[in-house]
Amino acid sequence: MPIKTYLQQNLAKRVLISFFLFSIVLTTVSTIFILLSQYSNEKDGIISNTQALINTQSESISQILWNIDKPLAKISLTSLMTSANFTYIAIYTDTGDLFVSAGSENSKFSKIITKPLFFKNTLNNKKIKIGEIKAYISTASAKQHALENMLSVILIQTIKAIITSLIFLLLIYHLVIRHILALTKHILTKPLSSKLKLDRTYHDDELQLLVDTVNKSRKKRHKIIKTINKDNSKLAKEVQYRKKAENKAQASKEQLLYVLNSLTKSVFFCKEDGEILFMNHMALKMLNHHDAVSSTTNTTLFINDVISFTESNDIGSNKISLNIEKGNAKYVSKLTAYHIPPDEKDTLTPVQINLIPTKTNTTSQANGFIVIISDLTNKEKLEKMSYIATHDHLTNLYNRMYLETKIKKAIKTKNEAYSVAIIDLDKFKPVNDTCGHQTGDILLQLVAKTLQATIQPNDVLARIGGDEFAILFNADTAASKITAEKIITNIENMNFTHEEKELPISCSIGITEIKPSDKKLTDIFARADNACYQVKNNGRGSVKVHEYSVAKLKTIA
Repeated sequence: MPIKTYLQQNLAKRVLISFFLFSIVLTTVSTIFILLSQYSNEKDGIISNTQALINTQSESISQILWNIDKPLAKISLTSLMTSANFTYIAIYTDTGDLFVSAGSENSKFSKIITKPLFFKNTLNNKKIKIGEIKAYISTASAKQHALENMLSVILIQTIKAIITSLIFLLLIYHLVIRHILALTKHILTKPLSSKLKLDRTYHDDELQLLVDTVNKSRKKRHKIIKTINKDNSKLAKEVQYRKKAENKAQASKEQLLYVLNSLTKSVFFCKEDGEILFMNHMALKMLNHHDAVSSTTNTTLFINDVISFTESNDIGSNKISLNIEKGNAKYVSKLTAYHIPPDEKDTLTPVQINLIPTKTNTTSQANGFIVIISDLTNKEKLEKMSYIATHDHLTNLYNRMYLETKIKKAIKTKNEAYSVAIIDLDKFKPVNDTCGHQTGDILLQLVAKTLQATIQPNDVLARIGGDEFAILFNADTAASKITAEKIITNIENMNFTHEEKELPISCSIGITEIKPSDKKLTDIFARADNACYQVKNNGRGSVKVHEYSVAKLKTIA
């Protein structure tokens, strides 16, 4: 179609007029947009630069405010005024009082920036708000610069619009208009899912290439959307998994803190250099601190403030002492110490100290350590009660209850021989009657020491009555008899005197073996007593092993 004929058609005229009108509108809109964009960018740049400047200076200003250094604060604000578009800048305390300012508060400004000032607590990494900085920013320079560029922008955009209009008019004529009806018919008559096709006999031109490219792009777009949806599904699952993991980790952390604060032991988590990172409630109580005090303190606490190493600063040293207050350290060794409570200067609390190195998953080298301090007061009380329950208070030997417990275990033990001996002191009652009970007690204590020195380490010695003792031998009756004979000899050689008068001492011993068939302790004691009474009946001062073939003898007093 010739250009003249094309221009004479009403449709072509409307297209041409619409295109030029569109070009004018586009030029106007683009010019306004560019000017506004330049102004906005410069304005935002001024604001962001000043905000960045305040952010970079906030830490040093916080330190100045913390130190209450007004001259230095005035110098810092004056420096900021000269290096940025500030009209007024001021520092306020956390109570809202003006600390120091620079510039005029009544000057024109475009934006007010307020930045809170914090001071970081190095002990628990918490921040404390100590004030704020307020700055008035002027963006007048950005507006002035935009107005200066307005004419050049309008000229450039107009030239671009004219050139673009001419080029696009020729391209539209050659590539689009002559085929627009055919493409419109295809779009109106064919379903949207079908490929775009031109109703013509040739296909090797730019429009056909565009149509083919659009069809390929639509196909690729479908695949990309499918892949994106699949990836989004995976990403959503990953986000959900990570969120659950974070919630689980947070819950584990809270549970760990609850457990640590519920412990009755003092726990300290420390860096490799000894700086304390965490203390549980018992540790704070031991140091006479409270939660509020420890969470806001600005000083760094090291483990050496709590534990003093007497010979070396090496954490692995086995000689340490607890030093809660300077001058009150008590030297100890082998990780045992005495804690001197701050409220009880005359009280020593026994404690045990454990040092556990902490390691990361990536290296076997320790990067810190945990200190656990345990109060041994209750442990010592329990040990004392246990000792009283199982020992004779006069001789410090085991009592009958403890001996019976050991005999019950011996009955159940296989492949080992055990014997029980009953030892009765001869003519002990006259000593008590003539010399007094105090002398009798001294005699019993000496006898106990002699018996203890004679038996083997695996044997169990107990006092079961006034002048009666019993031994659980970890041996057969033959070996037990040899030891019993030594006991008789050692007892007779004691040379016990009272008021310069020597009192002869002897004892009678009856022995019986422990058999697997024994069911009652009374049977075992009865056999040993029977053998002992046979000795007494035959003159005393010797040993008798129970013989099962012998009939029971009548006991004698």
